[in-house]
Amino acid sequence: MKITSEIEIRNFDFWAGAVDRAKFIENNFPEKWNEIETTLEELYPNGIDETTLNDIFWFDDEFFAEMGCGYDEIDE
Repeated sequence: MKITSEIEIRNFDFWAGAVDRAKFIENNFPEKWNEIETTLEELYPNGIDETTLNDIFWFDDEFFAEMGCGYDEIDE
């Protein structure tokens, strides 16, 4: 059975390495959540499955660099 729901991306239950990215954004760029969500809605107008969303947060450094909230945006 397929169940579809609509949630704010910041409330998504990320797992594995994607948890670290979500925490990083929340701690350093909380104002970017709406922009990230809008961009993903434009890229995936028919919705996105949980695994794809999680994989973007886990592996897609380029996406977040382009959004201005990549790991390199913070001076360590």
